[in-house]
Amino acid sequence: MTSLVAAFVASAAAALLLTPVARWAAWRVSALDHSDGRRKLHGSPVPHLGGVALVAALLIGTLAGNRLTAFQASLLVSAGLMCAVGWLDDQRCLRVRWKLFGQVLATLPLVFSGQTIDRVECGGFVIDFGWWAIPLSIAWYVAGTNAMNFIDGADGLAGTLGLVTAAAVALMSERLGHADSAMLAIVLAGGLAGFLLHNWQPATIYLGDAGSMTIGLWLAAVAAKGSAVPQLGSRAVVLAALLAVPLADVALAVVRRSLSGKRFWLADREHIHHRLLDDGWSVPGVVLVLAGVALSSGAIAFVAAVHGRELVAWTALALLCVAVNRFGLAGGKELGLVKQFSARCVLDGLAILSLGRKARPTGEQLEHLPLPAAWALFLADVERHQIDDVEVTVAGGEHDWRHQWRGSADSPESVASWSLDVAVREPSGASCRLRVTRRQEPSASPLEMILLTDTLRTYAEHWARQSDSPDSAVRAEAATSLTTSAPSRDDLKRAA
Repeated sequence: MTSLVAAFVASAAAALLLTPVARWAAWRVSALDHSDGRRKLHGSPVPHLGGVALVAALLIGTLAGNRLTAFQASLLVSAGLMCAVGWLDDQRCLRVRWKLFGQVLATLPLVFSGQTIDRVECGGFVIDFGWWAIPLSIAWYVAGTNAMNFIDGADGLAGTLGLVTAAAVALMSERLGHADSAMLAIVLAGGLAGFLLHNWQPATIYLGDAGSMTIGLWLAAVAAKGSAVPQLGSRAVVLAALLAVPLADVALAVVRRSLSGKRFWLADREHIHHRLLDDGWSVPGVVLVLAGVALSSGAIAFVAAVHGRELVAWTALALLCVAVNRFGLAGGKELGLVKQFSARCVLDGLAILSLGRKARPTGEQLEHLPLPAAWALFLADVERHQIDDVEVTVAGGEHDWRHQWRGSADSPESVASWSLDVAVREPSGASCRLRVTRRQEPSASPLEMILLTDTLRTYAEHWARQSDSPDSAVRAEAATSLTTSAPSRDDLKRAA
């Protein structure tokens, strides 16, 4: 216990004293984080060399605890390499593939020193990975690295979550007899405690990718090692619960971006903390409420690891997720997207069975099409539904635009007609309104109306995300007339 206290004090003092030095150095070498007006909204530039100071504090704290074990030495080497990759990303904005390649390389000292997850217990079954332990361990370390990197978007957030999780791992490792994991976890807790005095709102220095990625790797490694039980290995529920908040944020981001037709690795401003801030929460409020969720999941992990109550832990973790969603903290939009995706899968199945074709192209397919091709595909779809008139109005982008298209000019005006309006609004403020008119009897079947509505919504969502009009692409055929005009104020109001 004395060595743990000494390690905590040493790393905390080192972080407290070295962080101002890193801040001074960052100003000297222009290692500054600038606002981009979208995801980064801080007013003035902020130094981002806090990760370098933190890694130095972790080294000092580990050396102050006791003599190095193989696990501690390999983790220090991997942490140093991960810090270097993060620093390069902070300075050069590495492409995703190179950043991922660097992260994988940084985990190799851990893996080649034998620090792999050889088996996992889940549902009462022990899964022995064999040679798969190496790639799966790398995947776990990289997942933890990126999970903390993704959630580092508010003053003190990543540091506070790391501190809470490290404390839970330290208590768990101490009870299970993993002295080296307990030492490393308490060192991280101390380093973050000292660093947070400079990183709490208003932060005078940021962790940067160098710091957040190092915290993620460190936590992933000590969580896997510190939760291991002889003959059983690590428990899946323990690993999931310890990093529940950052892993949930990553999972929600992948679901949200994939189902929205976007590349899941591209950054956006819809992470858990971003949404809470947009809902009017203060930065300290966001940090404290997410820290409370992390504390709850850490307690669940402790019970599962020490007392072996796996079923109780999974149930408690599920109830925690439900509570987070019900209180509006996270998951609302993603749950809606999953429901839409499920409904569309059913709809496509019905369409194929009844009409011999899918209901509509996917948003991802449209995203990769140039505007001319998307417009041509849209006209083909509305003609397939025997639509006579189409009106498209887009507002809120770089260029507001409006198109009117008539495909059956010879249809008698006296025939009774019906129309359908679909309007969508993007988070950016851009919106699209589609209005279609059909003059044909008898009226459409309920299934065809559902298919048409879903088709229109897919195109409306696509054009709301676009900033330019497809004017240059449209080549009307002899039987088709197209009118292009600037939208009136009433058109823009209806589109919005």
